[in-house]
Amino acid sequence: MPDADSSHVQVDLTNCDREPIHVPGAILPHGVMLVLDCGSLAVLQAAGDTEALLNQPLAGLPGRGMETLLRPEQIGLLRSLGAEPGLTRPRYLLDPALRVAADRPVDASVYRSGALLVVELEAANPADRFATDPLLAVHGMLEGLDRAPSVAAVCQAAAERVRRVTGYDRVMVYRFQEDESGQVIAESKREDLMSFLDLHYPESDIPRQARALYLKSPLRLITQVNYQPAPLVPAENPLTGEPLDMSFSTLRDVSPIHREYLRNMGVDASMSVSIILKGRLW
Repeated sequence: MPDADSSHVQVDLTNCDREPIHVPGAILPHGVMLVLDCGSLAVLQAAGDTEALLNQPLAGLPGRGMETLLRPEQIGLLRSLGAEPGLTRPRYLLDPALRVAADRPVDASVYRSGALLVVELEAANPADRFATDPLLAVHGMLEGLDRAPSVAAVCQAAAERVRRVTGYDRVMVYRFQEDESGQVIAESKREDLMSFLDLHYPESDIPRQARALYLKSPLRLITQVNYQPAPLVPAENPLTGEPLDMSFSTLRDVSPIHREYLRNMGVDASMSVSIILKGRLW
């Protein structure tokens, strides 16, 4: 695998537990990341499909002030978010909160990384009934779970409801055992797919640093396994002189080893939601 696919460290199966997956230096190419100075709101770094989502060339964004892109009320929103020192987890903003181009709806997430404010943008679909009414999606996933007679029944019902709302071909509930190995304990799938129910996986299946990120950032989306990463420009942040920590990024580039793993499973896109109990992955 080429270095540019994940980081400057050459990674293989012998050292994947040391792969620096929190600083990949690139994002998934369908979205946009803007790294801002919290004080001035100047763009320090940018990545992704800025032409499609912002109608702006990527090369012209670093060094530019956000006031040249956003309306005054949007600038006020970013300033208030940048003033929140506890904003370490993403704050999600539905379209049109941070829409830049009038004809290009986007959903956004915003979080702080030290003195930096990270803004991530993805194309929004205003016609999606769950996008316009997120509570409807939540209600659809939670309905009836309180009436399930056992943990196994709760997990099975949750898998079925999440699949119904998201439209994925397969949804699994994965539980860690005492020895840190894992087991698929519930599954809802398309009828023609091979079942993964009750499959067991060794502890090494999910490296330690990946587990740490699942605790920090409970939601992980990979829209398409086969893609060319979109690198941050410039590669190092000019304010810190270091690569950007993307621990809380929803667009963070995915390890090439993990993508190969997904391809071997026949997976083209995935979403992971962490179940955390008493500070540990369940």
